Amino acid sequence: MNHWLLIPAVCGITLNAAVDFTGPGFPPLSLNRAEERGQGASSGKGGLLVKWDAARHPYWEWSFTPPLTLPEFDSAEFRVGLRVTGPDAVRRFNLRLADATGEVFQYEQMPLWPAGGVFTLDYRIDAAKGADRHWGGNGDGKLDFPVRLFGISADCAEGSGKGELAIRSIDWTTRRAGEAATVPVRQTVTVADFRDGFPDIVLNKAGERGQKLIHAAERGALQVEWRRANAGYWEWSCRKPVPLPEFTSARFEV
Repeated sequence: MNHWLLIPAVCGITLNAAVDFTGPGFPPLSLNRAEERGQGASSGKGGLLVKWDAARHPYWEWSFTPPLTLPEFDSAEFRVGLRVTGPDAVRRFNLRLADATGEVFQYEQMPLWPAGGVFTLDYRIDAAKGADRHWGGNGDGKLDFPVRLFGISADCAEGSGKGELAIRSIDWTTRRAGEAATVPVRQTVTVADFRDGFPDIVLNKAGERGQKLIHAAERGALQVEWRRANAGYWEWSCRKPVPLPEFTSARFEV
């Protein structure tokens, strides 16, 4: 039996210097002592869903494994995008950084939660000023670079019982004195566009396997044809692999 497949017009890559929890590919993280505390975290299109039971434990906390290194800064603004399901989701929502000595810095907010829907918390950080709380490391209360994005924690409202919220994203802007702001935003790079042809690529062992590539101009796509009886798979590659910008996480779209 003959088979064919159309690869659509554009293959792209989305680069995330910020962290997007609504899609695949975000950095690994760990919810601390989740089973013992009756807590859980799961990912989906709505973001990273955190569930808890305040009757069992009054707060939850998770951290990136490993923490994400940040550019050196004098000031920074972090934005945490959330989806909440009730006005009393948590009493205090905290952003955590860790410095070169292992000291953890906690920046706290006690937000007025909306009744439901998408919500953003902004944290403005001055590297020369202290955090709301700090512990560990050399204990001096000063950010020693390099500094890393450590994680998130939240204190539950007393007697609130079970709750949940979804963390959709974390992004940040950093500034150094006398320099323009560095804004790590999502960037889309076109790697291959098949509408007017295709780049210098090769279908591996095409003749031997009875396979071929065709530019389906009327469909604006690259067409791959094969016979399963000849080979159980096909593969092609760019003769000169396409270099990609440096990234923290990426989502490839075909």
